[in-house]
Amino acid sequence: MSNSRHFTPFRQVLVPVVHGCDPGSALTAARAITEDSCIILVGLCRVVADQSLSAGSLRARQVRAQISDLVAATELRRRARVRVSHTPWNELVQLIGSIRPDLLVLDWPATLQALGVEASEVLARPPCDIALVRGTLAPAPAHILLSVRGGPQAGLAVRLGLALS
Repeated sequence: MSNSRHFTPFRQVLVPVVHGCDPGSALTAARAITEDSCIILVGLCRVVADQSLSAGSLRARQVRAQISDLVAATELRRRARVRVSHTPWNELVQLIGSIRPDLLVLDWPATLQALGVEASEVLARPPCDIALVRGTLAPAPAHILLSVRGGPQAGLAVRLGLALS
């Protein structure tokens, strides 16, 4: 009998697919820390405040198609409805409340800009643990530098470091 254990630090990782943004970096990071079957994709489209929400219907179709392409031939999961909103960050926070993911992975700064929210606002009141990804992450990094300083996010940093290794 083997004593080996399967390390699964994140059971549900949420990656938003936002109109006008490439979710590639966030999705690569999510895939590096967990299995495809643990990744949930949600679609969001932002419409400026003086426009009707119906103005986002074409963008919503484009996001739905983008999600379908990402899900094809993988075990990625998706939420059926693409949300069109004047305040997509608030929509995402509500979704997080119902989905309850272990981690939200966001491409920084593009996704935050597309959602119409500043990083300071997101990090001041995070709806769940958040990983901000910038640039391309190798699918299997050879080396990981991890701060061991401590603090309120030290546990999350260790979980991420272990998952990447």
